[in-house]
Amino acid sequence: GKVRIEQNSRGEIISETEAVAPVAGNSVMLTIDMEFQKQVQQILGDFIHDLQRKGGKGKDVTAGAVVVLDVKTGEMLAIANYPTYTLTEMKENSTALYENPLNPTRDRALLEAYRPGSTFKTVTATAGLCESVITESTTFYCNGVSRFDYGNGHHPTCTGHHGNTAVVNSLKMSCNVFFYEVGQMLGIDKIDQYAAYFGLGVDTGLELPTATGWVASPAEMEKRGGTWDQGQVWQASIGQSETKVTPLQLAVQAMTLANK
Repeated sequence: GKVRIEQNSRGEIISETEAVAPVAGNSVMLTIDMEFQKQVQQILGDFIHDLQRKGGKGKDVTAGAVVVLDVKTGEMLAIANYPTYTLTEMKENSTALYENPLNPTRDRALLEAYRPGSTFKTVTATAGLCESVITESTTFYCNGVSRFDYGNGHHPTCTGHHGNTAVVNSLKMSCNVFFYEVGQMLGIDKIDQYAAYFGLGVDTGLELPTATGWVASPAEMEKRGGTWDQGQVWQASIGQSETKVTPLQLAVQAMTLANK
């Protein structure tokens, strides 16, 4: 609204007239569930501590993030980062927080981009099925090593020996060889197209600052000082190469699959 105020030379208000009546603004509704947020934060911290205690591949893990979305509405129910901090810590010793090498003030869930790895295989699978380069019954034989050659006698490898495997089992077993084949038939342009459909490498539209990440392509590789070759297509098919996305985008990808 607007109010017209008239003052004299001494600054005293002589008159006050409502020029434009005030109108209520839009309501802001938070979707974060406070109690659920606390639980997710606790689960994340406990999981990282458990990895550290058990040793093995997870012994050096020091950070992580979790994003939980409502599959039907897209509402954000929880955003958890580890390590984290309390408002009291920020108020009493913010310098220590900012100087901490683990960077607890960094919003990893929304602002940090990571390689998606095998989670990306659902993108390649969807592209292959939608573009009809494979069907649900198409199989490729996996003996642990791909038939493709990088050109120096080396071949991309797999996580195991899966024999003749189709798309559903290949996702279940995370078979690299199957998705090298699908990626080869699709080409990088189709892979990137479907990645964008899933919200990877693009702005999610969230009302908070977020990183957009990026998906592997010849242009992206050139921008980062690398060299693009056919081997990058195979690696991009399994979420490697120059692909990095945020935990939020991975959650959007999973939501997109879940709500069809």
